[in-house]
Amino acid sequence: MMQRATFPQPSAMAVTGDAVVSRRMSRAMGSVGLVLAALMLAACSSSPVVASDGASGSSEGSSSAQSVPASHPVEPTATPPSAAEQARRAVQEAVQKSLGGVSNPSSDALRAAISGAAPKGAAVQVSHSTTPTGLQADSLVGAAVVAKGSCAFVYVRDGKISSALLPVLADGSCFIGDQH
Repeated sequence: MMQRATFPQPSAMAVTGDAVVSRRMSRAMGSVGLVLAALMLAACSSSPVVASDGASGSSEGSSSAQSVPASHPVEPTATPPSAAEQARRAVQEAVQKSLGGVSNPSSDALRAAISGAAPKGAAVQVSHSTTPTGLQADSLVGAAVVAKGSCAFVYVRDGKISSALLPVLADGSCFIGDQH
C-alpha cells in the first residue's frame, strides 16, 4: 500500500483554492503597479528641462547642458475650402440676398436665386411651393449640382436660409422623383 505524501498547508490556504489564487494575483498586480509607478517617476525626474532663454539641461543639474533653441508651437494651417464648398457658399449667399426675410417664397423665386449662383449649365431642382391639396408648403428645398459628385442644397423656412453639401444620386441628380 502506497502512502500519500502530505505537505503542510499555510494558514492562507485554509480558505478555498480560488481565494488563494486571487490573493496571490492581487499581490502580484500590486507589485507590478508599484514597479510601473517607480519607472514613471524615474522617467519624469530625468527629463530634459528647457529654460526660458532656450538653454537645455537636466532636472538633476547636469553640467553638460547644451544650447538648444526652444521649439515654437506649430500653427495649424487652414485648408482652403473645396470648389464644391465654395459653390455651396455662393449659392447660399445668393439665395440669402434674393430671398432673405421672405417667409414663403415661390418655387420659381428659389429656382431663379439658385440659378444665378450655380455653375453654368447646372440643373437646378426645387421642391414645390404648394402641397398636392393646394396649401402653401411650410418650407422649400432647392438643389443644384455644383461640382462633380456634389449637390448644394438650400433650405428655406420662415425666412431663414440654411444650406448643406450632399453627394449626388446615382443618376447624377440631387432630388428623387419629379420635383424639378
